[in-house]
Amino acid sequence: MDIKANYPDLNAFLKAAGIGITLCGISENSFELTYNPGALLPNITLKLHKRGFVSNYVPFKYEVQGMSSFMFSLANFFSALPEGVEVNKDNHKLAIIPSKLKVFKNFNGKCHFKYFDIHYDRIEIGIGVDS
Repeated sequence: MDIKANYPDLNAFLKAAGIGITLCGISENSFELTYNPGALLPNITLKLHKRGFVSNYVPFKYEVQGMSSFMFSLANFFSALPEGVEVNKDNHKLAIIPSKLKVFKNFNGKCHFKYFDIHYDRIEIGIGVDS
């Protein structure tokens, strides 16, 4: 399955699904993710820069500042990040692991990325299922 979505359409989908995330393109291979945790807590904003590609994970270097840094540390400490997202705060790296993402649970860990391309105006993701 191939997914190509521009940021406004992707944000409208995330909003309709009740997911408090907004995405904004920065440049090729970089985007900004803002998460609204609700309950009068401040937003968490991360700048994510893709660092390579492997079918079973996509590594990113992340930048986080100010209150977002504190909130992101708390979320990581309390394991409040989504399944399939792993963080190494010592070197500011984050990885998305498709086989562990909740959205793909019904595929019993057989999902992988064929590609994961980030552009200024859109994200393109290819998803495959192993037999």
